[in-house]
Amino acid sequence: MSKILIIITVVITPVALSAQQFYLEAFTGRNLSNFSEDPYQNNNNSFTPIGGRFAAGADHFQIGAEYNQSLTNPNWSIKDDTTDDLLGRHEFSTVYYGAFFRTKICKYPARRFGLTLMAGAGYFDTERKSTVPGETPSLNYDNSLGYNGGIGVSIPTVRGLMIELAYHYYYVVYEKTASLPQLNGHFHSLQLGLSLNLVFGKRATKYSQLGKG
Repeated sequence: MSKILIIITVVITPVALSAQQFYLEAFTGRNLSNFSEDPYQNNNNSFTPIGGRFAAGADHFQIGAEYNQSLTNPNWSIKDDTTDDLLGRHEFSTVYYGAFFRTKICKYPARRFGLTLMAGAGYFDTERKSTVPGETPSLNYDNSLGYNGGIGVSIPTVRGLMIELAYHYYYVVYEKTASLPQLNGHFHSLQLGLSLNLVFGKRATKYSQLGKG
């Protein structure tokens, strides 16, 4: 994990030092699993994320870092294949950290309503918890590289503060380990966030002409 954080820092630091805009967002929402293996395939499961983003760059385009984890975890009933009796439950707890690119389509992105587009990549650190008799209660997949993309709208409130509404899709495949099978752990994410948008340099002069808009 430390190597990944170093890489993200190396990429973002020079952008931040020359940035015209800083973007900070805290978000939550509702995720819906889209796993593709039994017994999880046909039982979509909702869970709640919480996270944050920081980005820097030009007025219409920023590069940044994202961290999120689950407040509640997706879980499934595990049944006996023969008798259909309930054996226990599997629960997945995930932490995600990565980098992303963001753009907002409007004339004054830090103050006006606009369409937002985002794409990113990062690592998923996932633990499977089990209450099934005979199974290890806690097992970890190796950190897995995944990808995500999102589209949404950014709605201005008071000066510099925006409400962020967005849909994201997260794609990740966990490789088979000695104790765990391969798992496609994709999920949908509807997100609600609050962002702070700070503008600097020459671009800030143009924004100052907007007054409190």
